[in-house]
Amino acid sequence: MPVRRWDRAQVVLALRERQANGQRLNLHAVRRSQSGLARAIVTTFGSHDQALRAAGIDPAAVRKRKTWNKAAIIKALRDRKRRGLGLSSAEMINTDCPLACAMNCYFGSHDKALLAAGIDPDSARLRGRPWDQAKVVQALRDRHARGLQLNRQAIRNSDGRLEHAIAARFPSHDAALRAAGFDPIAVRKLTTWDKGSIIKELHDLRDRGLPLNAGAINQSIPSLEWAMRKHFGSHDAALRAAGIDPNATRLSSSWGPEKIIAALRDRLDRGLGLNTKAVSESHGALGFAMRQCFGSHDAALRAAGIDPASVRKAPPPMTAEEIIASLQGLARDGAVADKWVAAISTRLRSQAKARFGSLKAAADAAGLKYISRHVQPGTRAPSVEVCRPGRV
Repeated sequence: MPVRRWDRAQVVLALRERQANGQRLNLHAVRRSQSGLARAIVTTFGSHDQALRAAGIDPAAVRKRKTWNKAAIIKALRDRKRRGLGLSSAEMINTDCPLACAMNCYFGSHDKALLAAGIDPDSARLRGRPWDQAKVVQALRDRHARGLQLNRQAIRNSDGRLEHAIAARFPSHDAALRAAGFDPIAVRKLTTWDKGSIIKELHDLRDRGLPLNAGAINQSIPSLEWAMRKHFGSHDAALRAAGIDPNATRLSSSWGPEKIIAALRDRLDRGLGLNTKAVSESHGALGFAMRQCFGSHDAALRAAGIDPASVRKAPPPMTAEEIIASLQGLARDGAVADKWVAAISTRLRSQAKARFGSLKAAADAAGLKYISRHVQPGTRAPSVEVCRPGRV
């Protein structure tokens, strides 16, 4: 694959993408996570600050050291949750290391900080839980739906955890692809791009609601971005040949209330997801603009005449059998403690109370001894994965 050649416009787009994705913009953070971008900033703008100014970002605000306290940490965590950003320990270390360190410093642990912010640590660790074959298959299908490549090298470059899970759960990469319903030979086949196939692929990406800016295409299908420049001379020229307005695809395009509302209604008409995660993953610029213009994702939905509750994917209530199975998996020496359940899954605790009237009654139904007192010092609550519909 040819080495990427950066220009000033691409650098500005990349910086705005980092801002929209909640990634840090100081020189050290960019150098650590995107060394190519860090080098391009120096070669195209001469200094990091000049590149930030060109992207409309205040360098002083980027470098400003934040003074942390418990209230500031809780506010930052709730803001990340509202924006649909990752809350697992690994994701936060990669995207906001100072906040991750402050959580441990002020609360003693990552989980305690999340609980103080009213966030279930289990939900934050969802992507870090042990992988099984079903989860690997779903992850491969999700990548395909998002327009990401499925060959071994592409997965290694963008999702190391999925790569390791494939190796651990399947005898080969090809076996995992077949289990997900993909032909390994077709996945490995190198696409021979010409003008017609480029235009067809761009139309397909547009119809699936995927972003078409240069940064997004270069990340998901690098060979397509390279072919667009080779056959049409530039990214914009390829978009125009496909009948797509380049300005409408840029993260830097000017968003106003009317444009945001029109984009949300268009997604509704096309049957695309409107929850925070779906919008952030498929159209980061729209998600960022919604929060900037309306103050929150929900406020933007209401302005478009869409009920926020109707777009959320709320998990179905747990059945009595699921609650009993979860409590039995949590039990130690035939007993279950209120504090263990509360620390591991607030959802399981509330569902047990709703279904059985009390956690003690649920424990009795599961044939377990119920402990209401505090866990003794030095005792660790066991790790458990709560049973949910459709999970093995």
